[in-house]
Amino acid sequence: MAALNVIQLTINNEAIGIKPNSFKFTTGRGERTVRTKMSGSNLSTVQSSDVETQVSMCKFTLLSETDTTAKLTEWQDNFDSNVVIAQDADGNTYTFTKAIITSDPEISAGVDGEVEIEFTSSPVVQG
Repeated sequence: MAALNVIQLTINNEAIGIKPNSFKFTTGRGERTVRTKMSGSNLSTVQSSDVETQVSMCKFTLLSETDTTAKLTEWQDNFDSNVVIAQDADGNTYTFTKAIITSDPEISAGVDGEVEIEFTSSPVVQG
């Protein structure tokens, strides 16, 4: 089985060039809690899932170019209407809908300038 390598990133139907090996994501399955209960000497566990944490995250690094701030502003102004699609080398896709940038990314200028973008979205859909 090949390593997971995102080779194509599309945001709102536009291909976006990112820094190689910078893409990371969570699946949005949420946090789980396991607690123990007892009755006399009998122990058992109770499991629960926290639905408030069932959101995905995807982040990646852009190289700072003259159009980077305009693109970032566009995504921020879209609020939760962004759709991020990552495709791996085998053609599998990871789709993040209702994606929103919740932070105010810091843009570095200069020859090595970069900006890290992080979207929060509905749980990822793999296909």
